[in-house]
Amino acid sequence: MSRQYYQRGHLVEAEELDGVVAVRMGTAAPEAEAELGSSALGEIHAAGIDDETTGAFARASWVFVRPNEQTREAFATGGEIPGAAAAGKVIRRPTAGSASRPTR
Repeated sequence: MSRQYYQRGHLVEAEELDGVVAVRMGTAAPEAEAELGSSALGEIHAAGIDDETTGAFARASWVFVRPNEQTREAFATGGEIPGAAAAGKVIRRPTAGSASRPTR
């Protein structure tokens, strides 16, 4: 889905990656990621987001998932996602290979 916003007075278009959620893992064990849904790295790379960017997110404990029903419902309602410290939509900005994770 295409989104628009203003940055420093200039209109910028960005693309929200539908069906993908960014989740910052809390103190849960690494295998807790699998309980959120399946990996969305394929969609992330298909959207043109490079390995350097995804690596930076990974080092900061963020994972990209195609949420399962439980995670999708919790995210949509603002509920708690088990094992997650934070979660948000994934937005691809027009500059090549960059992504951002805005708040809900």
